[in-house]
Amino acid sequence: MASLDQLQKSGEPGVFYREHPTRKNGVRKDRQWIIRQTLGGKTRLSTLGWWSQGFSMGDAINKAHEYREHFKWNNDNPDQRPKPICKQDEDDAAAELAAQIERQKQKKQQENMSISQLWEDVYLPAAQQTKKPRTVGSEEALYKKWIESPLGKKRITDLLPLDFSRLSKKIISSGRSPRTVHYVVSIILQMWNVAFDNKLVNVQPPRRKTLNLPSIDNERTRAFTLEEAQQFLAALQKRSQLWHDISLLSLLTGMRASEIYKLKLQDIDLERALLYLRTPKKSRSQHLQISDAAKDHIQAMLTRREKLLDDLEECKTDLLVFSKTGGQIKEVSDTVQRTIDDLGLNDNVEKKDRLTFHSLRHTTATWLLEKGEDIYRVSKLLRHTTVRMTEQRYSHISNDTIKRTANGIGELLNAKSKTVTKKKKRLQ
Repeated sequence: MASLDQLQKSGEPGVFYREHPTRKNGVRKDRQWIIRQTLGGKTRLSTLGWWSQGFSMGDAINKAHEYREHFKWNNDNPDQRPKPICKQDEDDAAAELAAQIERQKQKKQQENMSISQLWEDVYLPAAQQTKKPRTVGSEEALYKKWIESPLGKKRITDLLPLDFSRLSKKIISSGRSPRTVHYVVSIILQMWNVAFDNKLVNVQPPRRKTLNLPSIDNERTRAFTLEEAQQFLAALQKRSQLWHDISLLSLLTGMRASEIYKLKLQDIDLERALLYLRTPKKSRSQHLQISDAAKDHIQAMLTRREKLLDDLEECKTDLLVFSKTGGQIKEVSDTVQRTIDDLGLNDNVEKKDRLTFHSLRHTTATWLLEKGEDIYRVSKLLRHTTVRMTEQRYSHISNDTIKRTANGIGELLNAKSKTVTKKKKRLQ
């Protein structure tokens, strides 16, 4: 917009012009027409077109009258949408209209976004930033195998329970387990949640329990035996002291791998035998009481930690266990599973009964329950949300324990009966 000192009077009220420093229109210098008006106590400069572009002084005079009429109309009709009253207002209105059209266009594109577009443009980039590479790789494989072909061209909000039912039937018919169905459906529901959170759709995803998914019946029930655990820990220690320490700590405390990764020095209180667990799975941060054996093991880990830090230059961390660069460990090393498999502990065993790192936590609970420990205390140690969850997961062990208790009562009664019989014989 031209400044006041650049303006020259045209001879018509409110109409001014400025001359182009070099360009001419015929024999005269080219002129750009400008309207200067005071409307509602505010002075406005409206820059119009150039003379060489066919914009005459008459056009400028007509525009000045139009702006005054618009201003009068706005004042007479305050409750209706105002008309532009100057060139700047016209430009702003045009820009707003263009932006509104663009927003409507984007909204329409978002509403019509297919599942494939949602996966490629929104979900996958976000997952790569927040999830472990191995998890992202697994989700990509499941997406390409089960989701992309049958559902990729659909909008996610168009999915019906029938679509989930057909997908489930297809997966089961291929020989996959119900757990695979749940994994695949979880990816779809996560995509839907991301779309909803980013306001790409205005419909929330369906609740899982309304989809009639098949029940998961492949819950792991196998734990390490004492001999297997000893073999595994001894072999693992030869391969990796770090993963031996992490594995033994999990076995002694029932901690998940992710909980051990997050342990910091300030989270360890050996005097009171307490660990502070930072945001465990599906729960708030909480304290965990540990055994004397776990306490001694952590003390040994702390000693080894100090020596390791001395050997690593410029590595400063407050984590109990850490990667080679001093950062937080993200996932279980392949060394753990290779050690288990190389010992033959998973030979001729069904997939759901294969031993893994997580089996160590399961083993902690199993050994305690088999020893006759109260299931409520075991549930507290595992930090399950409810005791019922522990009961369902370890019902086979609880039943065995109850049976042994019942047998014990029978044995006591039999022993009492034999004692009475012996006394009667002596009296005779």
